[in-house]
Amino acid sequence: MFDMSLLGDAVQAVVKPRRMNYSIYGNTDAFLHAHVFPNGELRERIASTLQELIVKAYGVFT
Repeated sequence: MFDMSLLGDAVQAVVKPRRMNYSIYGNTDAFLHAHVFPNGELRERIASTLQELIVKAYGVFT
């Protein structure tokens, strides 16, 4: 867990999101599986860009 907080602090220092979201799972494996998501404007820009690319490639976004 300490490693996750160090990673979150590093990402927060560089990306400067509004907040950080953490997901930590350990229900199916003998080890923890974790994600750190910067949440804010950068995430919204990435989602918007991905949506545009999907529409260009497939003509629709569902």
